Amino acid sequence: MLTTQQELEWPKWGQYYETKGQGGEPPDLPSAVRLRDLFNQWLGTASKDEQATIWHQILQIWADEVFSIGTVGGVLQPIVISDNLHNVPAKGVYNWDPGAYFGIYKPDRFWFNAEAGVKSASAGADDTP
Repeated sequence: MLTTQQELEWPKWGQYYETKGQGGEPPDLPSAVRLRDLFNQWLGTASKDEQATIWHQILQIWADEVFSIGTVGGVLQPIVISDNLHNVPAKGVYNWDPGAYFGIYKPDRFWFNAEAGVKSASAGADDTP
């Protein structure tokens, strides 16, 4: 839905919605305007039947327009790492949520083997005349 600037398909429209028109830009795509209107109708009704009807209309617009293909969950994420970097998982998956791609593996817990780095540096120094 175009209600937040965090959605990459339409950040300016989301900003407009979030700021109640003080920032961003109003949607100009007819289907986006319709989505916004349907969303507001959906929020404004307590009737489960009416919400279901509105939700099906929203889903139909999304299916017809295909605003975003998105990411495929569970796909292996190839990365290149140093042999001296430790605590990196042998396999990792590419996914937006949770954890913003590789962040789910907590890179702040990775660590370099300082001794291996020193050995490499000193080995190169020994090779010079």
